[in-house]
Amino acid sequence: SAFPDQGDLTLGGKAGRTLVGVSLHPASPGRNQVRIYLGAPNGGGEARRSRVGLRVSGSVRRTQRCGASCRTAEVHLGDSPARVGVIVGGKDGGEASFSLPALPAPDGLALARSASTRMEKLKSYRVQENLSGIRSLYSYDRPHRIWVRVMYTGGSQETLWMGRRTWEREGPHESWKFRSKGGNPAPVPYFVWDSFKPFVDARVVGHGRVGGTPATLVSFFGGHGSDPEPVWFTQWISRRGIVLRSEMFAPNHFMIDRYVALNRHFALRRLPL
Repeated sequence: SAFPDQGDLTLGGKAGRTLVGVSLHPASPGRNQVRIYLGAPNGGGEARRSRVGLRVSGSVRRTQRCGASCRTAEVHLGDSPARVGVIVGGKDGGEASFSLPALPAPDGLALARSASTRMEKLKSYRVQENLSGIRSLYSYDRPHRIWVRVMYTGGSQETLWMGRRTWEREGPHESWKFRSKGGNPAPVPYFVWDSFKPFVDARVVGHGRVGGTPATLVSFFGGHGSDPEPVWFTQWISRRGIVLRSEMFAPNHFMIDRYVALNRHFALRRLPL
């Protein structure tokens, strides 16, 4: 399997339009097995048939096939940070670059769990999202209100979900149109990683900044069971234990979320009431 085993260091990324998941075993200084998962766009098989190379310290080596979506290679890594690249051939390919931390990487499970708990306690927040090039803005407000604006080249579309009722409008200057009622109330709070707990192989993989705020990077795998979903996450977590940025990598689903305006209730003009 190209998926990580317990205790591995695992990271998700993309090479062109192809999902790439990289797992290191045993994730310690010395010889490591690198397992590469390839997720072809739109369920196609071209990426699976493509040649795949592994770039380490500037040199490229071949990988061996270990399954329809799996490639493997062996590398020698020291205890210093390193960078590896996965080169996928074909029209949907490219190169996915990964920054590896000093090995062994610290366990990040407690930090990821704590951040998830802190986020669940927010009363309101906004999400600036880029989903495979489509930009959206979400506002979540307790107990059951969600506002969404999806930006397109020619304009935008808005949806308002209040309790069990939804409205839509074509742009901020148009009138709201009632769409539906009944069903489940708007889920607030909601976070994309909620569906993929418990987190697998959460490791601290680096440090950075989000809008000038220092953050710790934690990466983990989200698939479970005998046929796991190929989904990876990287979170930027502040010193206060808040997720400032989340990256999700899954087939046809490369999503970057920024979390802003925490605990600031939002107001809409011309509410559809």
